[in-house]
Amino acid sequence: MTVPHAFIAPVRLRDGKLFSVDSSMNTFFSDEGRVWDAGGPIVDAEGSRNYDPAGTTPHNLCRLHSGAIGLVYWQQSADDADDGSLNGVNQGMFCKSTDEAQTWSAPVPISPARTPSYPTFLIQLQSGRLIVPNEYAFQQASASDIRSEMSLCSCLYSDDEGNEWRESPDSMFVREDEGASLHFVETPTVAETADGRLLCFMRCEMQRLAQAYR
Repeated sequence: MTVPHAFIAPVRLRDGKLFSVDSSMNTFFSDEGRVWDAGGPIVDAEGSRNYDPAGTTPHNLCRLHSGAIGLVYWQQSADDADDGSLNGVNQGMFCKSTDEAQTWSAPVPISPARTPSYPTFLIQLQSGRLIVPNEYAFQQASASDIRSEMSLCSCLYSDDEGNEWRESPDSMFVREDEGASLHFVETPTVAETADGRLLCFMRCEMQRLAQAYR
């Protein structure tokens, strides 16, 4: 089988199979990755989809301490048009499965609506807190019609296994020359260190990685 577009890193199920999701929010199961079998779309307990596959991009799966499987994905926000069409601005969403990827909970927003958000890789800390690093990407047309861009990062977190989400009070970007120069950061990844701190790596425009500790 050809690997589908936006096929995200799998998690192992209790029966030993691997599970993953593709760009259309369709599920796939495999025996050690040699052959992948389509399992159908992600559905809720009633067998219905609660997302729009046309504007959805899955990002990562994570096995939680409780045994549930968490899924972070991007959903394009609907604009104010009567037809509910999508405006191309991503909102981060979270859902989870407690029955080994057979059915999924109702999606919960993890980033603000109508804000260009790109949550990345969900992790769970030893304390049980869920952390999702997030990128905001802003653009604004200048007088010369050249688009000016700025990306900064933050962390989104939940202390109730994804039912409610909050955002870190501080944002991350690169500041030089006492603020005379500001540089964007993007695609953040967070890990918990052995001493319990959080270490975040981010890509930036200075031909090196930016890092932050918390």
